[in-house]
Amino acid sequence: MTSSQKTILIVDDNFEDRQTYDRYLNKDGIYSYTTIEAETGEEGLELYHRQNPDLILLDFFLPDMNGLEFIQELKTNYARLSPIIMLTGAGNEEIAVQAMKAGVQDYLIKEKTDAEILRFAVRNILEQARLQQLAERNENKFRVSVENMLDCYGIYTSIRARNHKIVDFRSEYLNNAACQADLFNFQQLNNQNLGELVTFYPQAELFDLCCQVVETDEAIFREYAISLENQAKLFEIKINKLEDGFVAVWRDITELKQIEKSLKEREEKFRILVTQAPVGIFQTDCQGECLFVNLRWLEITGLSFAEAMGQGWSKALHPEDRLRIYQEWYESAQSGKEFVSEYRFQSPRGKVTWVSGRAVAIYSDRGEQIGCFGIIVDITERKQAETLLNKQKEQLIRVNRDLKQATSLLQKRNRELDEFTYTVSHDLKAPLRAIANLSTWIEEDLGDGLDENIKHNLELLKNRVGRMHNFIESLLDYARIGREQTPIEAIAVKDLLHEIVDSLSPPPTLVVNIAKFLPTFETQKIALQQVFTNLISNAIKHHHSQTGTIKISVTEDDQFYYFSVSDDGPGISAQNQERIFGIFQTLSGNDSGNSGIGLSIVKKIVESQGGTIELESQVGQGSTFRFSWLKSITDN
Repeated sequence: MTSSQKTILIVDDNFEDRQTYDRYLNKDGIYSYTTIEAETGEEGLELYHRQNPDLILLDFFLPDMNGLEFIQELKTNYARLSPIIMLTGAGNEEIAVQAMKAGVQDYLIKEKTDAEILRFAVRNILEQARLQQLAERNENKFRVSVENMLDCYGIYTSIRARNHKIVDFRSEYLNNAACQADLFNFQQLNNQNLGELVTFYPQAELFDLCCQVVETDEAIFREYAISLENQAKLFEIKINKLEDGFVAVWRDITELKQIEKSLKEREEKFRILVTQAPVGIFQTDCQGECLFVNLRWLEITGLSFAEAMGQGWSKALHPEDRLRIYQEWYESAQSGKEFVSEYRFQSPRGKVTWVSGRAVAIYSDRGEQIGCFGIIVDITERKQAETLLNKQKEQLIRVNRDLKQATSLLQKRNRELDEFTYTVSHDLKAPLRAIANLSTWIEEDLGDGLDENIKHNLELLKNRVGRMHNFIESLLDYARIGREQTPIEAIAVKDLLHEIVDSLSPPPTLVVNIAKFLPTFETQKIALQQVFTNLISNAIKHHHSQTGTIKISVTEDDQFYYFSVSDDGPGISAQNQERIFGIFQTLSGNDSGNSGIGLSIVKKIVESQGGTIELESQVGQGSTFRFSWLKSITDN
């Protein structure tokens, strides 16, 4: 919709009247109108809410309410209303007065309203609304601008006696800054006049100055001193005439003046500080000629003031550093970058001092480089410490070299152990396989000729061979723990446990309860599988009954998972709980087939992964093995 197109809401229960108004408005050559129509007050209110029209043509008599009631409903729901022209079939002065009081912009009698009158009235009201909005926007811009000024701003009107002499001033407007300022505290005095302020502050000539501006139309811009609340204040004031009054802008410059004074004092303090500073301070011209050094600079370098001036400071540079510093100083001067370096001074008396020096260019008000300003810090002790540190570093390199040699030797020993393990495995397993084969062949050769004693002895022989084979395998597993690198992979612990339980095939009456929520994380799968397999297998194998329950659960903290394998088996006595983790230790008889290494393997695996394992058990109440496992293999 363009700015010349306006929406008109027509609220009238007479269809012919609505059509007439619509026709009148559509013939307007200046504005383009879009009309929306309502037959009742309720319909009109609903359309107003949805369309937000630019103007309302309102019939006074409506089926469900009169025009005044319609306006009251709008006021109840909206803070700002569109302009309203009320139309009525018969002129009634009392209704007209009530309508105007209610906020109607114009009142027309239907039978006296033709097309020109209606169009003129609508145009006039819309133009008034436009100008009102423009005035409000301008007023708002003015207020926003003035209210956001840091300076105080006030508008005042003269109050004159019968002889036209100014006797007072009345504040017409004050911005926020003016309300809070000390010069004209109108917020506290509330419409007090400047004449009274002068009476209150007799030393001020402010009232006379304001009168002078109003009468002569000559602006005043000056600094003005005044005592407020027993404090001396200095203001910068500008006063200009405005009609029969003035506009004043002022700011408190007391602090600014104090800062200026403070700067001068600080310059003097800075000079004192430089002479007493704990670091060496120097200043040179653009040619590197020394112009100033403080006392600390002389103490650090061991030079006298006369020896330092001019090129004396550069001649005192250590011979081994002099050319380097000349070059670095020249490059910094050419590039405009800060000079930063570490170097030595050697005094005429032979004293050598290490310093850390920094210098920056200093410029005139016109931006021309006029020299350099810098500092030096005595770092002799640090350099001595660095020398000692370098010696220790060399020692550390030697120790590291020895450690590498020891590591290489250890790796060689591990390879030899691997070869020995393989040899032992091969040389021990081969006779066992032969014995097993011989016992089988004897059974096959004798067939039915075997008596019961021979069969029993052969069975014992095969059991002993199997036990010896398991013993050798367990011993090899124990020897390999921590020396073989197994791959790291992502595993779901719940899936791993189901695989292990399926492979162990516990009796159907022995229930294995696996916790619902178990982690998925990256670790050495084979190592964790060995631990769970041994613990679950032991719980099944050593259970005193064909029925029972094995529970597997987990807790965690920031670094570890804490797994538990619990059973309701016979339990383990307190005196045997430490022993079972030892190698070749078993609580079963010699013919049980146990190698006595299983829990030793579990303990060694858990500890190689950075964890611990413990047992909680009482005889007759089952056992719980708890072990910790790092969440991240990098933590190990």
